[in-house]
Amino acid sequence: MRKQKGQNKTVLFLVEGETEEKLIKTLKLLGKVQKFNCWNQDIYKLIPRLRASEIYIVYDTDVTTNSVRFCQNIQQLKDYKLTVFLLQQTLNLEDELVKSSNCRNINAIFKTKSKKEFKTQFKDCSNLAQKLKEIDFKAEKLWQGEHEQSLMPLESLRRFYGDLASLER
Repeated sequence: MRKQKGQNKTVLFLVEGETEEKLIKTLKLLGKVQKFNCWNQDIYKLIPRLRASEIYIVYDTDVTTNSVRFCQNIQQLKDYKLTVFLLQQTLNLEDELVKSSNCRNINAIFKTKSKKEFKTQFKDCSNLAQKLKEIDFKAEKLWQGEHEQSLMPLESLRRFYGDLASLER
């Protein structure tokens, strides 16, 4: 895990899928990225292997039927004295990319015909930073939506892209 310059802070991003993983790496944020879905998986088995002083959870809000599990996962991380922050996607990564660029819809980015085709193109893109620049992508517009109602007890953990400035390379 990478340490932040001049500090002993180690950062881990828990993301739901490969597209979020690719975006975090493309944004050149300091920290390790690992796939984990807090809505659908129990985190207790993962906790002993976590070696981070700060954990940022990037999550979608298009399907929130397991909010009890999500909140329990966050509480378990906190019970282990881990510092946890939330980066909420409204509704999902595709919507975040549209809101943060000059594209009217997600398929305009790669001239794809479906969400599945878009995800494949996104994951396979060898010059994603350049592609994002071409669509006038503004990272500071990421994760700005209203807090998910089912997660209101966790609202104080919310962070926004601007809060990550100390993690940029």
